Amino acid sequence: MLDSARQHGENTNVYVGMLCFLLFFLPQGAGAGSLQIRDEGINDSGLLKLSVFASTDQKNPFNAASALISYPQNIFEVVEIDTSQSIFPLWSAGPREDSGTISFSGGTPAKGGFIFDGKLLSVYMKIKDNGAGKISIDNGELLASDGLGSNILSHTEDYRFRIETAVSLEFDTSGDGIVSIEELSIALASKS
Repeated sequence: MLDSARQHGENTNVYVGMLCFLLFFLPQGAGAGSLQIRDEGINDSGLLKLSVFASTDQKNPFNAASALISYPQNIFEVVEIDTSQSIFPLWSAGPREDSGTISFSGGTPAKGGFIFDGKLLSVYMKIKDNGAGKISIDNGELLASDGLGSNILSHTEDYRFRIETAVSLEFDTSGDGIVSIEELSIALASKS
């Protein structure tokens, strides 16, 4: 009886030891981060400002990210890509725009990486037409600051939009950037 209890205790110790070994050597950061496209409004020039953010929890710092952002060219035109407020000081590729896509790959050599919600870049877009759809993040990677470059990206958040008919600034005869009721009335009267 004593031998059986001793053997059972030894088996338990083996199982606990194996579990601790597995937990120690399994990747800690798997699926812990996200990339999101966020709407930051329309600026004074009438351009839509969208920003790409990366975030992780405190257990999974990151130090690099890359992605391909796809947008409908019939609705949007990229005017500017801005990295002046980026958490990344280094860019290995881009960011650059090419035929309906924006690609980027950047990071930081800072020890420890980032453990918060940080802006990677902003894109200013001219709205060319009405429509609905999404601006998506494809082929995204969010690399852990673990010395291995483990991809800890667990999800992405695309930007979904619906743009409906708006008054065109071509009716702004005063040049103040606003279409007044009088200007709209004159424009509609001349079209009939």
